[in-house]
Amino acid sequence: MVASITTVVTHPERHRLIELLYTPASRDMSLAMSLTSQLKNKESPVKQFLSESASRLSLAGGRGNAGKDIALEFNFDDITTRNIVIPIPDSVDNRRTHSSLIGTAFDYRTRMEIEEFEILETTAYEGLSRLDLFSDYFEGGSHMVKILIDAINISIDSSNSGNQSSLDELAIILAWCESIYRAGIPRIIRGSLGDRLRQSENGTQLLATIDSLSISDLSSLREASQPQIDIWCSEIESGSSFEHNPTFPGSYLVEGADADWAIDDTLIECKTMAKITNTHIRDMLFQLLGYTLLDFDDCFGIRKVAIWLPRYQILKTWSLDQILGQSAEQKLPELRYDFQQLLCR
Repeated sequence: MVASITTVVTHPERHRLIELLYTPASRDMSLAMSLTSQLKNKESPVKQFLSESASRLSLAGGRGNAGKDIALEFNFDDITTRNIVIPIPDSVDNRRTHSSLIGTAFDYRTRMEIEEFEILETTAYEGLSRLDLFSDYFEGGSHMVKILIDAINISIDSSNSGNQSSLDELAIILAWCESIYRAGIPRIIRGSLGDRLRQSENGTQLLATIDSLSISDLSSLREASQPQIDIWCSEIESGSSFEHNPTFPGSYLVEGADADWAIDDTLIECKTMAKITNTHIRDMLFQLLGYTLLDFDDCFGIRKVAIWLPRYQILKTWSLDQILGQSAEQKLPELRYDFQQLLCR
């Protein structure tokens, strides 16, 4: 059962409102950029450090026979040779926007199945709180907050009577709220979500604007993935630890990096992308390695990383020993120390 919310706790530091609202994205290669941004830039010191830390992995998927051979060594073909099970619906017009929304919504929907879900502990709630915080600074701000809260509570009330599709709708609303936090309020309120919120008179009307293709795609992913979710639930009931959206001691150094979830010593990245290449897999593994090294104090005891691809119905796991090409127990302390020094320059 998901608890309803009635209000939003606003940020107490009112003097920082304008600074927070209009904080620009970094335009240089400052180490304060997000981990994802660092990994996309070949000149980034962070990318170079991670590539050197797992030098053999950095070659996987590259051009030539060597790249193909190393990709095979890391068993990338276990993924790339699979046929897609849940494709993106053909009638979706903007596949990029659809994929982004469904990826975030599916993350929330999975967590609702795995744990006692608490909205107040989500990034979506952070986004909603920030929207409330700035509501006096743009026209219709309070109305937008009210509409989102109303839609969330309508979905929750309906789901408590056993309506699974209402939880799918809730997941999409939460994905919208998270986009406010991730992309920033100015960008969101000027876009399609801002239009939806301004044009809706209540939560019911907002829920009615959700694309039926989004609901059906999310539902198909959820139903197909239930066996894997059931396995994780069984493991957790038997005593395995579960951490949703774990952040790490070094997360603040790269714009608050947070992973998807961890079960015992395995850090898991969930991607609902429809096309998978060797390069995609390699980049995801480097992102997981980056998260692992940000855990300076070994709080989560990560020794394995995994990629879960619900559209392909595959969960693939690698040991850190394999990723690093040597004993993780011996190498991690040194790598984490050096990574911290790099980020703190």
